[in-house]
Amino acid sequence: MMRTPLLITAGLVLASSVAWADADLPGKMPGEWTMVSGVEDGKPLSQDHVDKAMLTLTDDTFAIAGGVGTDVKGTYKLDATKSPCEIDTTGDDGSTWRGIVKIEGDTQTIALAPPGKPRPIEFASPAGSGIVFHIWKKK
Repeated sequence: MMRTPLLITAGLVLASSVAWADADLPGKMPGEWTMVSGVEDGKPLSQDHVDKAMLTLTDDTFAIAGGVGTDVKGTYKLDATKSPCEIDTTGDDGSTWRGIVKIEGDTQTIALAPPGKPRPIEFASPAGSGIVFHIWKKK
């Protein structure tokens, strides 16, 4: 007879853990974002790159333009039930980068691992990791 209360308690604990994740994140993503800072593979991006980079998001697409490198477009999928929220991006070239993302106020923080590397578990870009770590501010 003790199983029923135990199962209910376990279910409430699991349900409350989902509430900790950012269920509102998908609605916060769309818009135009300017880069605040960036680190890629442990190396800070140049101020010129940061100043020129623009990120445009819809409900499921992204476009990065204006940086010093090549413009990038593609799609993304979120799993807002995870904490931090997980994101998978697929570029027009077919490559998939897996990462984590959070939005606090008008600031988006994202860390993405290159194809074949494990999803980051923290918002950082250690040297040799290949991880892209960016902070964006919504316009």
